[in-house]
Amino acid sequence: MTLNIMACDEGIKLLSSTKQTIIQGVHTTKPYTNYLFEITLINAVDLRVDSVYIYDNAKRYKVNHVLSKYKNNKNYKLNASLNEGNYIVFENENNSNSENKAVIYYQANRKNGELNITTFKEETITRR
Repeated sequence: MTLNIMACDEGIKLLSSTKQTIIQGVHTTKPYTNYLFEITLINAVDLRVDSVYIYDNAKRYKVNHVLSKYKNNKNYKLNASLNEGNYIVFENENNSNSENKAVIYYQANRKNGELNITTFKEETITRR
């Protein structure tokens, strides 16, 4: 699945977005959600992700994230996990907007930008 979302004029393209529901093998452990994004640079030479926010109904989560670069230095993998202790939760100021989405705030070529992502490939992973 390829998503054609361009950000500003920096030539940043979102290749894929996956929302994984992780179910632990222990009954007392709560399931959590993991978001995986693949981003490629077309015109930009560098990318820095400032923050990742997940909007889920009336909640807004600022998620700790991990950004890693592939070998060719043009593609990045971004992992944002809503695992307990890995986020800060806020009440969504606009409660009427119950859209589930992710917003990635970044800097490319020293210019700020954001990617708004509303479609995800969904997976459920059971860990034993």
